[in-house]
Amino acid sequence: METMYNEENLKTYDSNIINKYLLLSFNKDWQNFQCDSTLLDLVNSYKNKQWDDKEMYVDLIHTRFISNRNDEWLDSWNDDFDLFMKFLDNPSDTTQQLTDSLKLNLFRNKENLKKLNYIKENSDITDDIILVAKNLSVNNWYHNFWHEIWVAETVIKLCKGENIDKKTLNLLVLAALFHDSWYTKQYEIDLEKLACNLCDTYIPNNIFKQLNITREDLNNLILMTKISNRNESNQEFIKILQDADLWWLWYGPYYILYSCMWMIDEWIISLDNFVEDEKKFIKDNSINWQLFLSKSWNELLNNPMESLNIIEGRPKSVIEKAYQLRNDDITFEEFKKEINTILSNK
Repeated sequence: METMYNEENLKTYDSNIINKYLLLSFNKDWQNFQCDSTLLDLVNSYKNKQWDDKEMYVDLIHTRFISNRNDEWLDSWNDDFDLFMKFLDNPSDTTQQLTDSLKLNLFRNKENLKKLNYIKENSDITDDIILVAKNLSVNNWYHNFWHEIWVAETVIKLCKGENIDKKTLNLLVLAALFHDSWYTKQYEIDLEKLACNLCDTYIPNNIFKQLNITREDLNNLILMTKISNRNESNQEFIKILQDADLWWLWYGPYYILYSCMWMIDEWIISLDNFVEDEKKFIKDNSINWQLFLSKSWNELLNNPMESLNIIEGRPKSVIEKAYQLRNDDITFEEFKKEINTILSNK
């Protein structure tokens, strides 16, 4: 029987993928940086000491860092590069320093680990699948591994509400775990096709055999998570995945504030415009004024517009406090207590 996750055993994942995180999160300007197979091959060769001339490899990696940016290289970034190379030389000495500097700590561990264990308890998803999903995720503020975990949890809840069969549930959870692989804000990239290509390359065949599904099944589902594909299918299981991808709007005003303050960092929007931006998103993506499409949403979900109206009617200090708490390792109930303290003082 597989062990449940805790903070300690999950740290092993970070050590397996920290070099990719560094490449994608470089100097917090990851959206302007392209992590390609050539650079990863150079890094892995260097890390495995597959070189005759060490300095030549350092120069090659540095050159690739510079060429893979979409804007001008700044001299100040050389310090970050030097730290990266120190990690490759002595990973055990610098892992914590790198983890701290690039914010690779696990946001909301208490809540996230509960969700991860819920997925394992209610599906056939195993550690090897979770490891591949973690490896293909990106350390964004919002569209990261934990976003995919929260989508997967929501998928299971909707499936239970509609008595979806186990094979379809497993397929939906798998799609949820991989749908935003290597998510980037570069709009010229077809993100869903990129995720499919990564899945084709990195998910081993045994996982598909284990779940009795096909690569084509998975890819077709991932493509349907593109926001423009909403209402393009009458198949209920596709609607479940599409609704689950909007999980942050599910559970009422407290949950919205608890779960998506990272969007402000990722999309660089002001706190003052947060509610307005969310309302615009709902209006732009609703079908006949209805955002959610699955049959069971009305029994499980709150009306997101009503939730946003409640937030809008509360003091500005409530959103400010939610933003301040966004990286604190607190449960949803602990978060509500913090917000209620502000409300009771008004």
